Amino acid sequence: MPDSAIDTSDIPEVTDWSKGHVGRFYRPIKLPVTIRLDADVIALFKATAPQY
Repeated sequence: MPDSAIDTSDIPEVTDWSKGHVGRFYRPIKLPVTIRLDADVIALFKATAPQY
């Protein structure tokens, strides 16, 4: 469904965000990892993605 077809007329507009909290509930733990890939896989990434 495109955004223009969604009826948002019954949703009240939020104007006061002073009690909002950023990052309060869920922050996934991120770990740095190193992987070894075949040269042909790296070549495919380089050929198809600008920031492989």
